[in-house]
Amino acid sequence: MLDERPPELIETERLELRRYKSDFVPAVVEAIESSSFIADFQGWVFNGSGYYTSDEWQRANIERWESATAFVFTAFAEDRFVGCFDYRHTLAGPVEFGYWLRHDETRKGFAFEACAGMLRAAFELQRVTQIEAHTDIANIRSKNLLTKLGLTFTGEMVENPPPSPGKIGAPGIDVGQI
Repeated sequence: MLDERPPELIETERLELRRYKSDFVPAVVEAIESSSFIADFQGWVFNGSGYYTSDEWQRANIERWESATAFVFTAFAEDRFVGCFDYRHTLAGPVEFGYWLRHDETRKGFAFEACAGMLRAAFELQRVTQIEAHTDIANIRSKNLLTKLGLTFTGEMVENPPPSPGKIGAPGIDVGQI
C-alpha cells in the first residue's frame, strides 16, 4: 500500500486529470459505446461486463482511493472527456499503471501527456520507486508510448496462449518498467 494519495486534480498543459467520480459515468459510457476498437479488448480491460461503470466498480474505486491502493483519474480537455488513467500498488512492489482513450481522441498526444503527468504525481508519493505497465503484445502504439515515457521493456508474460497472434485483446502482455 502507498503511504499517501495523489492530488485529486493533476493539471498538464492541455489536460485536467480528475479523480474519477460517479458524475463522470455518462461520459465514460458514451466513450465506450462510441469507440468500436474497445470492443476488441473489452474482455481484457473492462471485464466485458460494463464493469468500469458498474456500482460495484464505483464502490471499489472509492475504497481503493481511501485505502491508498489505487487511483483512477478521468482526463478532460476543455471539459471534453478524453479517457481514463490509473495506477495501483501491486503486491510485488512496483506501482502498475494503465490507461485508455476515447477512439476520437487518439493521435493527439493526450495519452503521453496524461501518463507523464500521472507518473510525475506517482513518483512524488513516498516509496514509489518503480513503475510497471502492461500492454497487449499487438498494441504497437502503446508499446511506443511506454518507451517514450522512459519505461524499459523487461519481458513478455503470456497468461494464456493468444487465440490469434496480433489480435488486440488476445492474452499475452509485454511488461515495461522504470
